[in-house]
Amino acid sequence: MQPKLCLLFAALIVYENQQVFGEKWDSLLQEKLFTGYMASSRPQLNETTNLTMGMSIRNMYHLDERNKLVKLSVWFRFYWNDIRLLWNPKDYGNITRLHLKTTEVWTPDIVLHNSLNEEFSSLHEYANTIPVIVHHNGDITWLFPGVIKTSCDFEIALFPFDTQKCALYFGSWTYNGNELNTYPMDAKRDTQSFTFPNGEWIFMNFEVKRNVMKYLCCPEPYVDIQYVLTIKRKPLFHILNLIVPCSFLLILSTLGFLMPITSGSRAPLAIMVLLSMTVLQVTVSDTIPRQSDYIPLISQYIGFILVMMVMNVILTILSLNIHYNGPQFTNSILIRCFKSIGRCFSVHIENKIPERFTTRFTANDTLQMACHINEGYHNENEILEPTENSHVSSKINQLYKLLHKMRLEKHELTKKNNEMETKRQEWIQIAMIIDRVFAVTFLLVTMVAFLVIFSQLFGETTETSLDWVE
Repeated sequence: MQPKLCLLFAALIVYENQQVFGEKWDSLLQEKLFTGYMASSRPQLNETTNLTMGMSIRNMYHLDERNKLVKLSVWFRFYWNDIRLLWNPKDYGNITRLHLKTTEVWTPDIVLHNSLNEEFSSLHEYANTIPVIVHHNGDITWLFPGVIKTSCDFEIALFPFDTQKCALYFGSWTYNGNELNTYPMDAKRDTQSFTFPNGEWIFMNFEVKRNVMKYLCCPEPYVDIQYVLTIKRKPLFHILNLIVPCSFLLILSTLGFLMPITSGSRAPLAIMVLLSMTVLQVTVSDTIPRQSDYIPLISQYIGFILVMMVMNVILTILSLNIHYNGPQFTNSILIRCFKSIGRCFSVHIENKIPERFTTRFTANDTLQMACHINEGYHNENEILEPTENSHVSSKINQLYKLLHKMRLEKHELTKKNNEMETKRQEWIQIAMIIDRVFAVTFLLVTMVAFLVIFSQLFGETTETSLDWVE
C-alpha cells in the first residue's frame, strides 16, 4: 500500500506544479504579448487586414410584413490574423492558444447596415462577455451568437403564395477596403447547421455575396458582405381560412339564382352573402402588408368576388321586378327572344288560360241572374238589338236585352283577364330563364377569373426555377 500512496502523492504534486507553472506561463505570455500592445490599433497599419466572415441563421423568431421587420437568431464567425500576437509554444509551457476578452485585443467594427435596433452599434454588443480565441501563430477566431433585427423589402404580389428574399448587409463602419478587406465564407458551410423550425415559412436558399462600393464622399473602396435569405410561405393556413370560405360564399351566391323567386328568400340571401364577404375582406386586410405598389393575389380574388356579389344583388332585384312587374313593360319582341333562349334551357313559355277564367253560362244561369235584377230597371240606351220574341211582355224583353249586354261585358272582361294572366305567366317564365342565364354566366366568369388570377403562380414558379438554374 505504501508504494501506491507514494505514487498518488507524487501525481498530486506534479498536477499542482503543472497548474502553478501553467498559470505562470500564461501570465508571462500575456505580459509579453500585451507589452506595448494597443487594442484600438489595427494590426499591420501599413498593410491590409484580411477578415473572413461567416454567419448561419439558426431560427427566425418573428417576421412582421406590415413593418418590414425580421428578427433572426444567428451565429457569427470571424477570422483574422494579428501579427503582434505571435509566440513560440515551447517557450511558454506548450501553450498554443489563449482565451481573451474582446476589450483586450483588436476586433473589427462590423455592423449590420440595415439594422432596426434602436441603438445603432457594432456586433460587439453581442460578444461583450464572450472571449476571442488567439492562436500562437497570430490567428484569431471570434465566435458568438446574436439576435438581430433587420428591415427587408417584401413583395406581396402573390400573397399568400409568395416567396420572400431578405438581404442583410454587413461591413466595417470606419475602415475602407484598403484597410480592412472582408471576405465571406462559403454559404453552404453556413447552411449545414441550419435548424429552421417555423410554422409559416419554409427555408429555400441562403446565399452570400461580396460587394465593393465607391461613394462620392470618398475615393477609397468600401466592402460589405451581403447575405440573402430566401423563404417561402406555407399557404395552407390562408387557403383554409381565406380562399376556401370565399369560394364557398361565391358558390352559395351563384346557386341563389336557382332558388324560386316565390320563396321570398332570394334578396335576403344575396344581401347576407355580400355582408359576410365584406366582413371577411376586412379580416384579410388586417393580415396583408399595407402597400400600394402591388395588389396581392388574395386581394384580387376577394375583390372579384365582391364585384360578383354586388352584381348578384343588382340582378336579383332585376329578376324580382321582371317576375312581379313584367306585364307593365311588355314587349313582344323581347318575349320572342326569351322564348328562343328558353328552349336552350328546356323552359317553355305557353299561353295557358287558367280554368277559373273559362266559366260558361247556361240558360238556367241567365234566368237565375235575371231574377236578381230589379224589375223597375229600365234604360233604353242599353238595348243593343230588338227582341225577336214579340209574344213576351215588354218588361221581360228589356230584361233579356240587359242580360245580353251583361254577357257581352263579362266576355270582354274575361278576355282581358285571360290576356293579362297569359302575359304574367310569360314574364314569370322569362324571369326563370334570366335566372338560369345568370347562374351559367356567373359560373363561367368565375372559372375564367379564377384561372386568370391564379395563373400568376405558374409564372412565378417558372421564374424561380430559372433563378435556381442560374
